[in-house]
Amino acid sequence: MAGKPSSKLDRLQRITVIQGWLADGLTTREILQLAADRWDLAQRTAYDAINAARRQMFEQFTIDRPDFLAQQLERLEVLANKSIEQNQPSAALGCFKEMHALLGLYAGGSGRLP
Repeated sequence: MAGKPSSKLDRLQRITVIQGWLADGLTTREILQLAADRWDLAQRTAYDAINAARRQMFEQFTIDRPDFLAQQLERLEVLANKSIEQNQPSAALGCFKEMHALLGLYAGGSGRLP
């Protein structure tokens, strides 16, 4: 790829691959080496791609607390319903307790409301 400008698609694909490397726990130094070997990237270009991958990951996982709470409650409700359908009442009860804890309605092991 040296000498030829990369397309926007090429850059986006590199960022996606680098996100995977970051998620796998590779260090910046390892990613720089892989980027040089795989795409013949200059160090500055590779740093830019790493930073873009990190920014994109941050944006993907930045979520408002109310949105996160709603998502978790929805997931727990689905799990509770599946537990009931599969005759697993203790699993359903665990889901309900977690839902109550997320909402601040469950005071832990005492079984009493706060």
